[in-house]
Amino acid sequence: MTLLASRQVLADAFRFERLRCITAWAVDCNVRSRHLLERLGFRPVGTQRDCHVMHGSRFARVLYDLLPGELASNQAIPPGDS
Repeated sequence: MTLLASRQVLADAFRFERLRCITAWAVDCNVRSRHLLERLGFRPVGTQRDCHVMHGSRFARVLYDLLPGELASNQAIPPGDS
């Protein structure tokens, strides 16, 4: 999904579903997914260690959340600051 399409889906979820917080996660080694979440304004809130299995190996999940004002003001965390 592109950045603009993702941003629109999130804006619609806040507006029409009246959500107060949206959560997401990405596998710690999936740099592209983590970068997209951070560009959208998601903030890292924690890590679930050694919980995700891919191809026989275990990885951590980085947990994120997003509040309505963080998407609207586009205050994304710069890459590398997570």
